[in-house]
Amino acid sequence: MYNEIVHHRATLFISSPIEINSENVTKISAVLEKYQLIPTSAKSLGFRITPQGIKQEDSITLEMKKLDESFKVIFGNDRIDIMRNKISENDILESTNLFTQKAENIFSLLIQTFSLLTNRLALCANVVFDLDNDRLDNIYTIFANTTEDSTDISLPPIEWEIKNVRRKPLREQDVILINYVSKIARNNIQIGYEKESKDRILLELDINSVPIPNLIISEDNIKYFWKDVHIKLTQIINCYQKDLNHECE
Repeated sequence: MYNEIVHHRATLFISSPIEINSENVTKISAVLEKYQLIPTSAKSLGFRITPQGIKQEDSITLEMKKLDESFKVIFGNDRIDIMRNKISENDILESTNLFTQKAENIFSLLIQTFSLLTNRLALCANVVFDLDNDRLDNIYTIFANTTEDSTDISLPPIEWEIKNVRRKPLREQDVILINYVSKIARNNIQIGYEKESKDRILLELDINSVPIPNLIISEDNIKYFWKDVHIKLTQIINCYQKDLNHECE
């Protein structure tokens, strides 16, 4: 069995957007100079997540990115996303630990430069598992925890997805609640650089803080979040890996 992280994302949700103008783009470029990123901007229709629901609004999006688009820092209306994508077969993504450290450093610089107030945080990863065809059919029963005796549905499904959402405080008795979202699926999945899709398993993980009205997350809790959740994310990946390995032994 082969498995690999093909996408990292860290998100800083902010109370007020950074205005995208020449002065601020110059500031951002200076702050991120060592990462050698190229600025591009575009006007688009954006969405803001609020405690009252999702609101639609016009937005100017700024992307600071590598020329090959393997690494991006994206500035939206209510968030800053940092992404690392696998762009070729030989492109090996860094560990969750190293990516999180890099993202945390960038966010810290931007918070200091623009006096940003943070109201939510998220860390995400996509992992693909490539298995032999004769093993793919056995995976569903591991995660669905079911047996099907009816003749009409006794064959294992060739496409499926199972999603779990768990929630717990960031720290004991903390008002900041963290969602641990995992979705595992079998489908014909194509990674960005690939020319065609492949029957495989995709694990999507999203660890994020729950929106709370008027909440501003402290610097101490921001640091704790990045330190804690990258460990949790790695542990979750390892748990899925263990289950899949057990089936494939």
